Amino acid sequence: MLGLRFAIDLGTNNIRIFKEGKGIVLSEPSVVACDGFSGKVLAAGREAYDMTGRAPLSISVVSPMRDGTVSDFEKTKLMLEILLNRVLGTGVFKPNIIACVKSGTENIEKHTILDVLTELGAGKSHIMEEPLAAALGTGIDFSGIRGAMIADIGGGTSDSAVVTMKSIALSSGAKTAGNALTEAVRRYVYTEKDIEIGFLTAENIKRVIGSAMPMQTEVAIISKGKDGITGLPVSFEITSSEVYKAIKEPLEQTLTCIKEVLDRTPPELTADLAYNGLTITGGTAKMHQFGQYVASNIGIPTQIAPEPELAVIKGMGKALKEMEQFL
Repeated sequence: MLGLRFAIDLGTNNIRIFKEGKGIVLSEPSVVACDGFSGKVLAAGREAYDMTGRAPLSISVVSPMRDGTVSDFEKTKLMLEILLNRVLGTGVFKPNIIACVKSGTENIEKHTILDVLTELGAGKSHIMEEPLAAALGTGIDFSGIRGAMIADIGGGTSDSAVVTMKSIALSSGAKTAGNALTEAVRRYVYTEKDIEIGFLTAENIKRVIGSAMPMQTEVAIISKGKDGITGLPVSFEITSSEVYKAIKEPLEQTLTCIKEVLDRTPPELTADLAYNGLTITGGTAKMHQFGQYVASNIGIPTQIAPEPELAVIKGMGKALKEMEQFL
């Protein structure tokens, strides 16, 4: 099958693949499990993720992506090779592939990703910026001259942009996003309770009771960790107000990315934004009261996109049909 088209959302936390005519055919964590002695990649995606914190010391589970960029070329290539083979099957020759990058990515980084895709056998490969893909995925109509604003808050990066006339007018990115909030929870538990917890436990706490604003009704969760003094397993309770206290500072840093774009937006486009508002995408947008938190700090209408974590890959899927207009 010559010329089959695929789109890849290569995120810090998750990799998603869209196949033309099929839709989203893969959505898995963007991690690999490696042999600590030989460096050989043993597993990728969900299979590797499930080893986190459970694998023997001879096996390390790492992400070859960091802050939305490729931090390890070889491991990224091997991860993509394993996961692409799951969806390509046999008989696909030199597929055309679009990959996503955060706004403002330097050309050297774009070329790195294109080199990875070329080495994997892509016939043609292209780069698309995340805010543009996210806007397409939410169904925002930015084909005319009126501007709209998009903020994609993922795991490793926050990306905000004003889009108009099927392009990005201006954008701003930050390396503070969902992972920073999770790390803040982990640090808080260790500092305030003298208990060590892993990233996955902290992520679960954030997901279940984390809120971008204080909750009207306090809730709590029981979790497990390791006593910082004795090293023994221990259960502990943590409340929603404690989690809010832990994540308050990185939340404010994430908001800064949105404010920077608003501050730089020309008056004509600012008037458009007051009408069209801001649409938030990315997995972090699913946090309790995140939309209300942003809206209360920027003063323009704000909404969370349906299935915000899928907006980018859905937008890339749409771009496959109109590649000449967006690439």
